[in-house]
Amino acid sequence: MITSYPNSKTGDPLLDSALTGYINGKASKQVYILGRRDLGWTSTSVLGDVAQYLDTSQAIINTPTSQQLYLVSTSVADDGDPAGTGAQTVRVVYLNDAGTQTVATYTLNGTTAVAAMADAIFIQWMEVATVGSGTVCAGDVTIGSNNGAASVATTFEFIKAGGNRSMSGRYMVPTGYTAYLHSWSAAAISAVMDVRLRTNVFADDRALSATAQHFQATAYLAAGQILAGTDLDYLECPAGAVIKASAIPSSAPAGNRCDVNFDILLIAD
Repeated sequence: MITSYPNSKTGDPLLDSALTGYINGKASKQVYILGRRDLGWTSTSVLGDVAQYLDTSQAIINTPTSQQLYLVSTSVADDGDPAGTGAQTVRVVYLNDAGTQTVATYTLNGTTAVAAMADAIFIQWMEVATVGSGTVCAGDVTIGSNNGAASVATTFEFIKAGGNRSMSGRYMVPTGYTAYLHSWSAAAISAVMDVRLRTNVFADDRALSATAQHFQATAYLAAGQILAGTDLDYLECPAGAVIKASAIPSSAPAGNRCDVNFDILLIAD
């Protein structure tokens, strides 16, 4: 937890990081994670991850294992050559098999799968890099393990048609960095949502806990209720920690939407 630190320019770690890119001489940056689930839930008693590609068939997001991945859209208009009216290139932020955060940009080929990276152990997010006259994705753009049309079971990240960034509500702290959870927000759009922010870190010493995902913050929200900008007091999460949002809905059908955002201060070790 960050309580005070010397050599501050403003007294605010986030503002110092934004203005200078450093905290106490260490490289730093702010990371803002978006999460949404609106295609349905598997259960009204079990936590389901807040990832936009998930539906009633699957509760938990998928994680790659250094396998060959492919980018594909459900629309031929998402094409970079020849240039289509939708998304043309996509920028993927991921961790490679050394845990290093890496960025790669790929040219889409509509409904034909395009080979992407083969060394990813975690997808942080992906965004449209260049786009045609439609200004957003014409179809659903996915990165996954299937060299063809994607399914929920083969998808690791997803940009919904009409959008330009994935919203999978999770982040893995890269090698060589420590993350500090600063704040979070949640919204229950059309059903009651019991929302949890979780990470595999012990509460007492902030050390990794292997696979157990411990609650860091909770919110029980009535339909239409919003939890806005709640402070998390810079909860420490070491390299390798997976931070993610999950929820238990009061009803499972598609359309019962949950949005979760959380803010991280990332500082080099």
